[in-house]
Amino acid sequence: MELKKILSSALINSSLEDFAIWMPTPSGKFTLKSAWESTQVKNLKVSWHSSIWFSGNISRHAFSYWQAFLSRLPTKDRLIRHGTQLPPECFLCLHSSESIDHIFFECGYSKWIWGIILKNLKIKRRILNLQSEEEWIRNSFKGKGQLSTAIRLLFQASIYSIWFERNKRAHGKASQHKQQTLAHILAIVRTKLIELQKNDLVNQNSICCSKFLNLPCYPKQKTAKFCIWEKPSDPWVKINTDASLLNGRGGLGGVIRNHKGHCLKWFSATVCAEKDPINLLELQAILMGIQLAAKHKFKKVWIESVSSLAVNIINNNAECPWKAIPVLAHIRRSLQNFHSWKASHIWREGNAVADVLSKLDFLFKGEDLDLSTISPLLLDCMALDSSEFQHPRL
Repeated sequence: MELKKILSSALINSSLEDFAIWMPTPSGKFTLKSAWESTQVKNLKVSWHSSIWFSGNISRHAFSYWQAFLSRLPTKDRLIRHGTQLPPECFLCLHSSESIDHIFFECGYSKWIWGIILKNLKIKRRILNLQSEEEWIRNSFKGKGQLSTAIRLLFQASIYSIWFERNKRAHGKASQHKQQTLAHILAIVRTKLIELQKNDLVNQNSICCSKFLNLPCYPKQKTAKFCIWEKPSDPWVKINTDASLLNGRGGLGGVIRNHKGHCLKWFSATVCAEKDPINLLELQAILMGIQLAAKHKFKKVWIESVSSLAVNIINNNAECPWKAIPVLAHIRRSLQNFHSWKASHIWREGNAVADVLSKLDFLFKGEDLDLSTISPLLLDCMALDSSEFQHPRL
């Protein structure tokens, strides 16, 4: 019934030109959508909407700011123009005539509040009026970061609180000192920012804002990434190596597996590494795995290491440290025994078998050890890799 009344009213109030919209189309049909849209007045999008209606705003503050920006607040000059008999003096300062431009921010009460906020945010700016401040905020503080959100919230809270204090005085209620009003503004904005959990300290102004509002620091949420041990294609074999360093004792470990994920060969070794960097140990582990693969005449090998630097050195994408040059020379000579080879980086979560081999203490160290000596932990790691289990990595 409501839609019928609206459409009937629109038909009555339409001109002859508008009536053409309601006539049936050549196919003899018309839509309710076109009828409804013909009754709507569409205005152009204004430039200041983003500084008022933004994500995370406080509704009552935004509404008061919107009224003030459009000069719709019942200030004394507006009431006097409509015939109300009032003294023109401002309720806040009791000196100048009250108007929108005077209250925001020619009045000493409001100018002090907004000036203290800008000073604590380390922003040097000459305060003019509501229109100029809105334009400055809209052009200088875009996006959804902490500082941009805080500036807009502080501005709207200042407009709301100053007008609220003006109304209290207009109705004879107890007034507040400007310092009390400022403290109330900061408390409201701080509570809102904590609710939004804004904590992007990207520059000095953001840091000042966080200190000024006494905001807590929130740890950044890490998204879990999944790592997988990828099986090589037949007839390739994959060499996974790793190294560990603890109290001057270095450990090397590695495993060679085929396209089914089955363990073909594995090794574990202990080296003295009092002054050796970990990257040198990573290259030594790779060398040990390559030599083991060459010894058993594998022709196509895929080398994986958790050390991206070691992988880049082998692939000629990084400069080799001078201590590791002899080890790199041995690796180059050993790679000549293969028809094809490649080297790539793998995250530690996908290299669990080699990682365990480099850290566990075995009764015997060396190559081609009896598989019965493998610990249950290693067997579990191999089983997970063979099943293409995805390891979460934070």
